[in-house]
Amino acid sequence: MPIHLSIDLGNSSFKLSRFSGNKFISQKKFAVDDYDSVLVYCQKQKATAAILSSVVKHPKIFEKALRQIFPLLVFDHRTPLPFANKYGSPQTLGYDRLAAAAGGWQLFPGFNVLVIEAGTCIKYDVISKKNEYLGGAIAPGLQMRFAALHHFTQKLPLVGKTAKTPLLGRTTEESIRSGVQQAVLAETAGMIGAYRKQFPGLKIVLGGGDSAFFAGRLKTRIFVRPNIVAEGMHVILKYNVEKGFLEI
Repeated sequence: MPIHLSIDLGNSSFKLSRFSGNKFISQKKFAVDDYDSVLVYCQKQKATAAILSSVVKHPKIFEKALRQIFPLLVFDHRTPLPFANKYGSPQTLGYDRLAAAAGGWQLFPGFNVLVIEAGTCIKYDVISKKNEYLGGAIAPGLQMRFAALHHFTQKLPLVGKTAKTPLLGRTTEESIRSGVQQAVLAETAGMIGAYRKQFPGLKIVLGGGDSAFFAGRLKTRIFVRPNIVAEGMHVILKYNVEKGFLEI
């Protein structure tokens, strides 16, 4: 069974995911600038092909080094996709968003699908039952909201999310957590409701680093796939290999 790698260079870390056939095997994270460790890891995997997606700038010599290890597909707005991209400015579209949509498309072919990726940002992406990526929305993620309250004021402390936060905050920290966590859940629920009105039979897929936080608190039917971006990258890699766009 061929081993494929998805290499996702995000805002806060490198995520390298291994797949065997259609099965997700494992994921390893590295610091966002730790190129040497990533290359050492890749050399040990004996992968038959890999895909690289980056939302930040990276040295071209890194791509060159990866190509010496295995056939590499660099994911950008020109990469062939198994569905139509109807986004108005495809050259500005974050590849993580498109990959998340590809993951949702694979899970529910022939359905309208909303993929929510809860991480640094909260991204909403829709792929239609006609196999068309339509776009979506981008909002600040949990940690970004906490950081903004601290950064743009003189006295508010920097806090993080907790598993249980009362609606009525009785300390400043509790009040911040209540404001951020309760508001983001209400916002997400509202967005889901709005998309459901526009797209009948909508399937909802939730991924990203904060997916566990949202999954237990949103009172709606959701399919949780924490690694939806990696899965979508693998979908795109397989498509390009099968169509002969990437020679292996």
